[in-house]
Amino acid sequence: MIDLWLGSPAAEQWFDAGKLSTAERDRYDGLKGEHRRREFAVSRALRHAALGNSSGDSSAPSSLSHSGGWAAVARGAPGYRVGVDLEFHRPRNLLGIARFAFDPAEIAMLEGLQPAQQPAVFYALWTLKESMAKALGLQLLEASRQCVFVSGNPADADAWRGTAPTHEPWMVRVFRPRPDMALCVTVIGSNDAESIATCEWPSDSLNGRRGEWQSTVTVRGEEA
Repeated sequence: MIDLWLGSPAAEQWFDAGKLSTAERDRYDGLKGEHRRREFAVSRALRHAALGNSSGDSSAPSSLSHSGGWAAVARGAPGYRVGVDLEFHRPRNLLGIARFAFDPAEIAMLEGLQPAQQPAVFYALWTLKESMAKALGLQLLEASRQCVFVSGNPADADAWRGTAPTHEPWMVRVFRPRPDMALCVTVIGSNDAESIATCEWPSDSLNGRRGEWQSTVTVRGEEA
């Protein structure tokens, strides 16, 4: 089972700097700008809620991401490797970035879309690559060029196909919790994409509530 948590900006009120490690407290104290401090607080409050302490169970792999004042945490079973990436859509030169960092097949897919369709597909690709980078322990640019995902019909979540530099089974899944948000989880060691338990926190219950999110991309990699 993979636990995938999404934390809203409201999570900041449960942030407790006393639960940080010495290294993280030094990092927090050194952050410049209120936005960065608040985003850090949201991500660490969510991590504590999801994992039970500031660093989680070392035998259970976990990954953390934040964007736009929100945060995400993924935790996998012992023996797996996991990566998570959260991105809000924002104005930027999407095709320019893609032409620099993406595979030619991915660039061609983006260029073949209507402008209104490009942001959702671009951010799906970006989160796929960044979550893969975290799970595989690669630099982002390295993962961007070695992990390739394409589809003849990007609107069909199950029509996507992908390759990654690993001989283990793997899976990736992109969710759209909000219209302008992409949230991707990668798992190395399993290709069971149906084993993801999603949760939004905080909610009316501090335990959170199930995240009923649309899945926009699902890719399973077989063991080589």
